[in-house]
Amino acid sequence: MSVQRTTTIYHELTRPNPQVVNHNVGGANTRAARIVESWTEWKDFNAATLYDMFHDIIQASWTVRVSLHAPSTPWDSHIHDEDEFEHYLASKHIVPAVNAALAFASSYTKMDVDLHLGRSGKTRSDVVADNRNHADWALCREDMRSQRFPDKYISLMPGDSKMSTKWLSSDYTVAPNNWADPVNQVAIYSQTAPSRYGFIITDTELVVLRFRAESVNEAGLSGGRSRRQPAPAKSTTMAHAAHARQLSTATVDTVLSDSVRSMSIADSSGSYAPSVMFADVCEYRAIPWEACADSSGPSSHKGKGKVAPVLTVRLALFYLCWMAGCGWITPQENYPPLDSYWQWDSTMPFIHNSMGIVYKSKGQPKRIHHPNPQVGGADSQAGGEGEGTCLTRAVALTLEVVKLDNGSRVYKYVTDEGASHLVTPEVPVLDTETNVLGHFVNLVWQAGEYMPPPSSSRGKHAHNPSRSSGGPFKKRH
Repeated sequence: MSVQRTTTIYHELTRPNPQVVNHNVGGANTRAARIVESWTEWKDFNAATLYDMFHDIIQASWTVRVSLHAPSTPWDSHIHDEDEFEHYLASKHIVPAVNAALAFASSYTKMDVDLHLGRSGKTRSDVVADNRNHADWALCREDMRSQRFPDKYISLMPGDSKMSTKWLSSDYTVAPNNWADPVNQVAIYSQTAPSRYGFIITDTELVVLRFRAESVNEAGLSGGRSRRQPAPAKSTTMAHAAHARQLSTATVDTVLSDSVRSMSIADSSGSYAPSVMFADVCEYRAIPWEACADSSGPSSHKGKGKVAPVLTVRLALFYLCWMAGCGWITPQENYPPLDSYWQWDSTMPFIHNSMGIVYKSKGQPKRIHHPNPQVGGADSQAGGEGEGTCLTRAVALTLEVVKLDNGSRVYKYVTDEGASHLVTPEVPVLDTETNVLGHFVNLVWQAGEYMPPPSSSRGKHAHNPSRSSGGPFKKRH
């Protein structure tokens, strides 16, 4: 019988994981097409940065009325294959506490988001006909369902399970061929979503992944490399609904107009470039299975004698799930700092790029960065007053006009650094006279979100949207 008690997310998710005895003898991993060729350390996914970002949430007083941790038995600890690992360990001892923490965080922040990390059988892609090849795990959100399959959810973040006898993150240096397939499996799942995040969980570690998109220049080539499969477009209707709810929270003191909200969620509606495909380098962070907190816990990780925060498997999954469920997730060429904010309009509050929460302190946040630095250009890091954060119809009409290979014409602007950007139909444009967000198609402004035609010259799948929204656009003289 469980007893009501008061605790915190940090305390619950930094407890020791069950002991594991791996009886698996190893074997070959499932082969996957090569998308990712290498990886680099995800530097700002670290214990200190994440603790600072989530401190108010993970250290908030949490009244628990049910047991968050199932009792462990000898049967749970002895595993022979991935199926046993998933059912006896991950599904029983890791995931339930993470989901409980997500539910409390949603209530505490008044975000009203129902997130669930679980088996991927409840998800279905809107853009892939054959859904038999799917990830082991998926993050779902109640208000983001498949349009083609209403009883299924969209996967916001895929994950895969592996036995440590078959794959280790250290294989990157000691067995690169063995390292490649599992990472590329997750890359394919993330590309299909599309999502910038993914993970691999084993009986010895959790490896969190962040993928990048690789832009294609105006000639349709990408750095001289052969073209790969572009990531399919996401269900824009569901993404819009999710982010509209995300910003319409009890923490916002004023009601946001529909048009301004559209500016904040335009990331799911378009791309700043003609096409986007996955880059061959991803970022990673490996968290050991045995990582756990000191019993005293951190009151603050700053100052002499203070206990530093830790990053554990459960806590890292919580962080990643929250960011995938409430923040920006579409793959981009570049990303702002993980702990940063952006203000879409002077009438709106600052919104955290990774967490989706509203900045409530006085003044401005210390780190202000456009969610898509590639779009924000020279002004992707703000600190002073600007003319706004969305391309306006009036400004667009003053830009240079260029003709594309397909015969269509678009506006073009150049940043102070000399970088060229095209105002393609996917780029949101604000009509300041009517306060309506729209787009340009062959130099003709149209109200509302751009919806690509069903058939496309790019093949079966549409290109991957960059979740871009216009930054302060400047005409270069």
